Amino acid sequence: MNFCQALISPSPPKQLLAKYFSSSPEITEHGPKDGCEEYFQIMTDVLEMSLSHVAFPRAEEGIIVDAAVGMVSVVGKGRFRSRKTKKGWDEIFIYRFSEFDEEVRVRHEEI
Repeated sequence: MNFCQALISPSPPKQLLAKYFSSSPEITEHGPKDGCEEYFQIMTDVLEMSLSHVAFPRAEEGIIVDAAVGMVSVVGKGRFRSRKTKKGWDEIFIYRFSEFDEEVRVRHEEI
């Protein structure tokens, strides 16, 4: 997905939301439904995220599309580091995107 590739060299949270998410986005991980921009900003403030050009698979290699229910799942991998403690770790994570708008922008992201 283009959104996943955009995370490799991320734009500010507000720009990511405007480009890749619907006008009423929801992220399921932490916080309320109306906190998407705040969520991205907090993550940016506390973590450094390093994603290589192979952080996400090519569509034919590992992106799961379920057109019947309107859902896309993708596994990513990256290195994260706490800005406060400077401790870092490698992480594998799953994004699940659903409830796309008429412009095929994400309305719901689950991490």
